[in-house]
This record gives sequence, structure tokens and C-alpha cells, in this order.
Amino acid sequence: SSGINAEYGLCLSDSPKVKNMGATLLYELIEQNPELQILASYSRHLMSGLSDFFVATKDPVFLPKLRSAAFKAFAALGESQEDIRKCIIEGENIITQLKFGLQDESTEVQVAALSCLHSLSRSVKQLRTNLLDAEVWQPLL
Repeated sequence: SSGINAEYGLCLSDSPKVKNMGATLLYELIEQNPELQILASYSRHLMSGLSDFFVATKDPVFLPKLRSAAFKAFAALGESQEDIRKCIIEGENIITQLKFGLQDESTEVQVAALSCLHSLSRSVKQLRTNLLDAEVWQPLL
């Protein structure tokens, strides 16, 4: 729990480099651990903070890194719990960001967005409604 709080704090930093490191560490910490995913999801501030990564900097070097880190963190958060996937999809404008991410010129961002889409699409309900309606799959064709 203290590790998640530390990574959360790093995600809120003003420095793009520190934000990237925080989101990457968060992803690595919770990726295969449903209990930590649940614990991390309790903070709605974490999810909105990660959403800010999509526009956090104008720096062309760090923007792709931040976008990739955010997609990976969202993928890890939504990996195993339906209610967390629902919160991510309904509350964080992730669908629009996924559409942009899947078409990004950075391969790193595309792969991370695809991983996030894979994680969120594990929910049949979300797949049938939000993801299908938004035509997130279009860039994949």
C-alpha cells in the first residue's frame, strides 16, 4: 500500500520525467496483482491524474512516453476487475484517447493503447456498449 502511495505521488509531479517513472512503476507494481489493482483504484484522483498524462506536456520527447505510461497503467488497473474497467471507461475519457493512441505515430504509444484496449475489452458488457459504439476498433482495420 505504501508503494502505491509513492507511485501515486510520483504521478502527480510537475516533471514529465518523474510522472513517466511513477506511472511505469505503478504499472509494474499492480500488473499481475488484483488486490493491488483494487487498492489503487480506490483513489479516483489516480485515474484522473493518469488521464492528464495525455496532455501533460508539449515536449515532443516526453508526450509519447507519458501517453504510453498512462495506457499501460490503465491496462494494469483494468486487468481483472469489471467495476474498475467500468470506472475507467465511463469516467476518464479513455475511449477518445484510445482512438488517438491507436493511430499515434509512435509505435510505443500504439502498443500501449492496444494493451489498454485489450484489458478494457475483457468486459463483454463494455465491449458491446461503450467500445463498440465508439468504434474504437476502426483504427485496427
